[in-house]
Amino acid sequence: MKNTQTSAHATAAEPQVRRRNLRTWVSDSLHDLFFEVIALPGKTAQKFILDRVFAWKYRVHDPWSLRSSAYEQTRYQRMLDLLPDRAYPRVLELGCAEGAFTHKLADAIAGAQILGVDISDKAIARAQQICQDQSQVTLRVMNVLSGLPQGPFDLVFCSEVLYYLDRSQRKQLARKLAHAMAPGALLVSSNIFPRAQFLHRELSRIPSLKLLTEQLFVDEPPGYALALYQRTVAQ
Repeated sequence: MKNTQTSAHATAAEPQVRRRNLRTWVSDSLHDLFFEVIALPGKTAQKFILDRVFAWKYRVHDPWSLRSSAYEQTRYQRMLDLLPDRAYPRVLELGCAEGAFTHKLADAIAGAQILGVDISDKAIARAQQICQDQSQVTLRVMNVLSGLPQGPFDLVFCSEVLYYLDRSQRKQLARKLAHAMAPGALLVSSNIFPRAQFLHRELSRIPSLKLLTEQLFVDEPPGYALALYQRTVAQ
């Protein structure tokens, strides 16, 4: 891990990158529309649909190639590189899936008690197998729409979770995350670019979440952004 100064970093976007970003924007817009629509009937119906969406995705192991993809492994390492070199006694990972990052996280942060949560029981069962030799890891089936684990947490990871929620739910989740974080705690958010910048602006609107740095990586399809926030005293 290394210290990160407060700054914004972006790689230069070539014309082909901009075209790819346009395709990504269209795809993200359709994705957002779908999840906005399924939220309309209420949380019960939304959970019913989400359960079936992820049950279908997890009909195979590692459906997003999180463990085997060099792209994902590089992204994971960059998420860890954002962190200042200090102790993180309690760590929360939202949307831990099958535990690919959870396993890496447990190896990277000595002395941390790590809680990974995911809406999919299949994903959690597989994560438990992957992390079975890491006693500092606890894994739990949880729908973040219903609430968050009791804090305070010193470090939170929220990777590619926000765009499964509608706007009001994202705002509620951001507030709950800030409330579950100890003063001075850090939040790492990772999302697909260019949608990431909009999602990160939403997080920045929470008074108690201060954006420390945002890094863009748009030269590798699909591009993504990483943002590091710190929990301040303001609520």
